[in-house]
Amino acid sequence: MAESAVTFVLDRIVPLLDEEFKLLRDVRGELEYIRDELQSIRGFLRDADAKEESEEAVKAWVDQVRNIAYDIEDICDEFTFCLPPQHQRHGFVGSLHKTAHFVKHLRQRHRLATQIQGIKARVHDVSERRARYDLKILDQGSSPNSTHDMWHDLRGDALLLEENELVGIHKPREKLIGWLVEGESRLELTSVYGMGGSGKTTLVKKVYDHQKVKDYFHHHAWINVSQSFKINELLKDMIKQLFSEIKQTVPQGVDTMDEITLKMTVKEFLQQKRYVVILDDIWSINPWEAVKYALPDSNCGSRIMVTTRSSYVASSCKEPHGHIHNMESLAPKDCWALFCKKAFGENSCPPELQGHSENILKRCGGLPLAIVTIGSVLSTKEKTQIEWVMVYRSLGSLLESNDKLKIGIGSLVNLQELFFIDVNQGGGVVRELGKLSQLRRLGILGLREEDGPELCSSIEKMSNLRWLVVTSLEQKVIDLQCLSSPPLHLQYLELAGKHERFPNWISSLNNVKMIHLRECRLRDDPLKVLQALPNLVKLSLHWAYDGDELCFKTGGFQKLKTIYLSKLERLKLVTVEEGAMHHLEVINIEECKMLEKLPLGIECLTNLKFFDFADMRNEFTMALSPNIRLGGRWMRVNWKEKLLKGHSLE
Repeated sequence: MAESAVTFVLDRIVPLLDEEFKLLRDVRGELEYIRDELQSIRGFLRDADAKEESEEAVKAWVDQVRNIAYDIEDICDEFTFCLPPQHQRHGFVGSLHKTAHFVKHLRQRHRLATQIQGIKARVHDVSERRARYDLKILDQGSSPNSTHDMWHDLRGDALLLEENELVGIHKPREKLIGWLVEGESRLELTSVYGMGGSGKTTLVKKVYDHQKVKDYFHHHAWINVSQSFKINELLKDMIKQLFSEIKQTVPQGVDTMDEITLKMTVKEFLQQKRYVVILDDIWSINPWEAVKYALPDSNCGSRIMVTTRSSYVASSCKEPHGHIHNMESLAPKDCWALFCKKAFGENSCPPELQGHSENILKRCGGLPLAIVTIGSVLSTKEKTQIEWVMVYRSLGSLLESNDKLKIGIGSLVNLQELFFIDVNQGGGVVRELGKLSQLRRLGILGLREEDGPELCSSIEKMSNLRWLVVTSLEQKVIDLQCLSSPPLHLQYLELAGKHERFPNWISSLNNVKMIHLRECRLRDDPLKVLQALPNLVKLSLHWAYDGDELCFKTGGFQKLKTIYLSKLERLKLVTVEEGAMHHLEVINIEECKMLEKLPLGIECLTNLKFFDFADMRNEFTMALSPNIRLGGRWMRVNWKEKLLKGHSLE
């Protein structure tokens, strides 16, 4: 749907206007105009989507809106690459750094500013032509009888469901309660993962509210994270809940505290106490990485529980101690019982509605929240076949646009964004993806060993793909070697999970700018494949390589600006040959416990600005400075000045 593309790009524009684009006064006005017009256009897109099948002119208009949204997204990506690096210094020196960076990228900024002016003209044009097609704003709340009302806030509804409205919850609830109140006294984390609508939040809320959990822990906090989390707001929410629970006044000035002070406040409060913290709806590893050092392990039996749609995030959060619970679809008999309870108020269905009810139930894909919500809507309808047929017909685009339906996904031939979809359930989903030749963004979770060749075949048909994330099931080895014609326009690639061999086709991705390899545990040096990529700007290797040496060869990585090495457990030596990584500005090294020395040849990196490190061996730390004292987990070396700055970067 064009609506999702516009919503996504608005989410990109708004924070850029708030922060980084303060330096870009020449384009700020144009971006604000584009933002305002897109916000207006978005309100008409649902009506346009309903009409485009029957009106060719409307279909063309929707396509133009969608293409504009994608072009803006590409420009935002380019602007991001020429913005000042994060963790810049503050004050006068910081201003000098920002000014130097601004001048360096002035020509590129001017070119992008010209492109934005062209985008502005196109947005104005589609906005003018919208009036010709008599499109109306169809908001979710515009019609009290609209089936779209059912999706207004599934997460909020999940927190309000009564236990007698649920089925199949008893066994997983008891298992999770056991993980919380039993076991070791050390701090442990439990991850609950499953696709959207599978009932993660509902289940965890019933666990959190159980009397056993209330009695066992001294302190409790439930934090809603979401995709657009802000760490400071998350920490403030946690502080207010913790102090409110014991009827104490929140520390003075908490609303103006910086991130470090907020973390210290949480950590000091929870020291030597038994607590439980729920982090609901985590979309990436970043929120957990940002908050985990504020949650102390005082050996008191404290517990943390997270909910996520990603199996990769679930497994990454739980280390080193914890559990993972996979939310499975409800059994057919439980689906039927739940549907009848919500739609009819009893465990039976009128015979004349049996067939229609079964068809509607299939559309729910075994997802409890979908069943509860649709059943609730049906309970308000007349119990006639025509009403049931109308609801059934409305569910197709509804469930597809909410990433709830995998069955028959190949029929969505014009879909351009699909992230994330869990393919662990089988059913030919990976094969179906090959029909989505218009995809520009694809995120896959739960890939199985046997899915590798099928996925390669599907990706070969996605010539427009710009963004790809592939995550395998925990401990499963996948092979993506047989991708003979990769998407040449790809700009972002993330592979998570163990790989038997490193895919050689990555060397042909001439437009890729960012690559993240996570938990790949490669035996062969991936740099041999990656070093010739002409536009690679950022490279991240997290638990990605099992070798003991990395060598950056002469002439390799000519545009690389940032490299991140994390948890390379056997890495003992990093070598930089003269002429390698000529534009590198930032090195990040974390938890490479066998690495004792700085990279050999680091003096060849003439444009290096910052060397950041965390959780390294003492020998490595001493190699940077003989009298170093760590002032937090992350440390920074200002390489230009050869001065160690002991502030935390978290």
